[in-house]
Amino acid sequence: MDMSGHHTLRFVTWNIRGKRYKKSSKTEKLGLVLKQLTTLKASITFLQETHIGPKDTDLFENATSWKSYFTVYSTQSKGAAILLNKNIEQHYQYVRHDEEPTGSYIVLFCKLYGQSFTLVNLYNHANDKRVLETLTQYLQEMATGILVVGGDFNTVIDPDIDRIFLLDFPQTYNI
Repeated sequence: MDMSGHHTLRFVTWNIRGKRYKKSSKTEKLGLVLKQLTTLKASITFLQETHIGPKDTDLFENATSWKSYFTVYSTQSKGAAILLNKNIEQHYQYVRHDEEPTGSYIVLFCKLYGQSFTLVNLYNHANDKRVLETLTQYLQEMATGILVVGGDFNTVIDPDIDRIFLLDFPQTYNI
């Protein structure tokens, strides 16, 4: 809570480029990611390219400081997850969530601090031309409350600007 009595939510979006480093296990990399998110004081995190397949659904079991929602598709590509820090748990109410069948996005409907939110995390694979159109149509019909969209769009709007910055660390936004 800030000095004016408003609650601050810190959103972080991060393409983790798969759940493994070259020689580490999936849990080691996730542990490093979660440690960095704690350092960033993230309230809500959008992770992309999680590469969670059907045999990896226990990946977030050891992430006890986080409530996790994620897509399950392939260990080789795609994947999106939304993590909520347990420090906002008493101000959080789950409504429902939807997952895109090929792991491209997840949508979480919830209440935070009594306000309705639609949280969307997208990993738009560069070769997939329909995901953004499908998601846009879905959100026009279903979104309620405050809409927060994060993710990796793999879309260049202005090549002169967008291709200058090749960042390999999370982006943080406060609202």
